[in-house]
Amino acid sequence: RMPTSSQLRQHNKNGIVLDDARVSIEVSASERVSVENEEQRDGAESWYDPEEARRVYSDVYGDEAKGTGHARSQLNSARAWSAKTGSVAPWLAIDVRKDNVNQTVVGVVTKGRGDGVAQWVKHYRVQVTSETPAIDYTSTAHDNGTSQLQAIGSWKDVTLAASAEFPSEASDKPRVARFATVEQNVSFVRIVVTQYSSWQSMRAAVILYK
Repeated sequence: RMPTSSQLRQHNKNGIVLDDARVSIEVSASERVSVENEEQRDGAESWYDPEEARRVYSDVYGDEAKGTGHARSQLNSARAWSAKTGSVAPWLAIDVRKDNVNQTVVGVVTKGRGDGVAQWVKHYRVQVTSETPAIDYTSTAHDNGTSQLQAIGSWKDVTLAASAEFPSEASDKPRVARFATVEQNVSFVRIVVTQYSSWQSMRAAVILYK
């Protein structure tokens, strides 16, 4: 069942409340949210942080294989996804489908690089699509799925509830960017880098509405 607009406003007001040990994360200069692990207590939302096989990159530093080196973008990754030198508007995409079923998405979560190197994305834009390109997820090649996503012509730019601008960031601090409206029937979420500090490096997950 889809959330009402009043329910979504209440979620945005109250933030994310999850189970287990609490940590505090910054969402914007004026808002703080209490989070715990991955599941909300009311069960309405979950952070979806799939394995590398379900991620697609515009390019990868050193052309390293997914799951190695600079091609590791899960939130708990020991490093991050890092784009190639000179990349213009590189992107990271996540296949959000479960059992080949498109999902409802309400936001994204990002982190900087995870090995103590001060590299992070300062600003990005988010796009979604409902198209379902055929991708061989058994391949770990750095460019597996890249051409298929580049061929999609129906990417929709998502309006965020607040600016996804992070001028300073501790690498292990999750940053939440919520969508202004619920995005339904989504197959892929793409995060496009527009500004960065030191290097275009990022770890990311999406927030699904159940």
